[in-house]
Amino acid sequence: MPKNMMEPVPRWEFEALEKEVERLNLALNESDKKVEDFVKERDKDRKMSLNVIVGALASLVVGILTFLITRGF
Repeated sequence: MPKNMMEPVPRWEFEALEKEVERLNLALNESDKKVEDFVKERDKDRKMSLNVIVGALASLVVGILTFLITRGF
């Protein structure tokens, strides 16, 4: 980098910085995609867990009602 900000940046240094910016942008896009995929997976897991809980509660209610009806309620 130039010591004085008025000096022009050498072309090779500019090109190196430009390549570095491109590489960092690609890395940022890749990490954003990984985070988005992780969030989607967690949301899917949460919905599946909720369905399992609801199913278990429904089964419990049906079992209790069946027990009460067979006992003469």
